[in-house]
Amino acid sequence: VSVLYCVDSGSACLSPSCPGDSFPTNTERPSIMKQFTALSGAAVILLFLAVSSPLVAAFENYQNNIPNGRTVVRNGQTWPGVGHENRAGGGARNPFGAAFAAAGRSWTSELCQADTDGDGFTNGQELGDPSCTWTAGGTPSRTTGISHPGYADSTPTTTNAAGTTLAPGATTTAAPGATPSPPTSPAAGAVGVGVALLAAAAALIVA
Repeated sequence: VSVLYCVDSGSACLSPSCPGDSFPTNTERPSIMKQFTALSGAAVILLFLAVSSPLVAAFENYQNNIPNGRTVVRNGQTWPGVGHENRAGGGARNPFGAAFAAAGRSWTSELCQADTDGDGFTNGQELGDPSCTWTAGGTPSRTTGISHPGYADSTPTTTNAAGTTLAPGATTTAAPGATPSPPTSPAAGAVGVGVALLAAAAALIVA
């Protein structure tokens, strides 16, 4: 039994609430707590989205600074975080990421001609710019057979979709109608997580 102190009468009472007071009853308290928990969760989600959105925007901008930055593939999987050991981006950098940062996060001739993973192919050959002529915003000379310049276990495919054999320094064109598979967007992933968490918060309020 809980004893409440009545504001109006100035006396103690044993009922769930005192006459004239607006204290919530025992049956109302669980519902209020659920709403408070859900609203707190929603606030955390909004804070997460506010913090992550600028990081995602910067991350995608880096992809635009290298040829075929959005379609880099390693072992059959697209690798959005091209410069990181983590496929999704963030955390420790791989050899290409370290070289990219040292180059001022831009596609320089030196970075293009380097072989940062030591697999025998230059970064330009792996990313579809074997002649090192690509500039940001342009279309690389090759958009197929793209590999990861940060890992030696990822090399350009021997033959592209047009049946042209790739060789060091060779410039090839993609087969007509060939379209590389789009990678999973980091922004879409962050938004998806936020939507799922908001849905969970709404479910708590309804319950």
